[in-house]
Amino acid sequence: PQMDGVIAGVKVLFFDVDDTLYSPHCGLGAKITSNIEKFLVDKMGVEPVESPSARARYQRRGTALAGLVAEATADFSVDEYIEAVYGGIDYTQYIKPNPELKTMLEDIGRSRRVWAFSNTHKEHVLSVLAALKIPATTFEGIVEARGLHFVNKPTLDAYENALRACGDCDARQALLIDDNLENVEGARKFGMQTIHVTNADPKAAADATPEAWTMPQASIPDIMYLRKT
Repeated sequence: PQMDGVIAGVKVLFFDVDDTLYSPHCGLGAKITSNIEKFLVDKMGVEPVESPSARARYQRRGTALAGLVAEATADFSVDEYIEAVYGGIDYTQYIKPNPELKTMLEDIGRSRRVWAFSNTHKEHVLSVLAALKIPATTFEGIVEARGLHFVNKPTLDAYENALRACGDCDARQALLIDDNLENVEGARKFGMQTIHVTNADPKAAADATPEAWTMPQASIPDIMYLRKT
């Protein structure tokens, strides 16, 4: 197939990581959520019964960590949070190697720039890629929480920072692939092209986001051959 589908005219592709490069049903997200709530109780003094709502409140800023950095009144360090929430996770229990995804990323990288763009921190992104058996060098770079100064998608500043990180490329020549509809809509408002990765019925998703490309999460390895319908 020729690369004249969705990525025609695109110079740089930004791939979200969580629930985009791997299935949202693998259990990793639930494990991280449990660890976040435990951290809020153990370190931040949140009552156990209130930890789910506190986590949800902090996550309105893109991630619970970003919310804590901006809003927390109790002292904590980012490194302490990362160790408590992510440090004990064996990613290989949740994420399996994906050679098809690896091949797709390598193929695109021969003619276009490929970046990871995550609201989470770099250590987590690297752990995900290691479990997928995708070398970090497959990506030209990683835009992540610290580099974004914890100003995350879907904030427009996050997309501006991502484009600046890769050399101030034109937003119209950049494509975001993301499972989060708010992130997709934010990128589109910023002027980027988008693909909304969804586990919902593709037609229903397309109806919900008529200006965005949509595709099933399981079809990510076919992204370079996607055709508009």
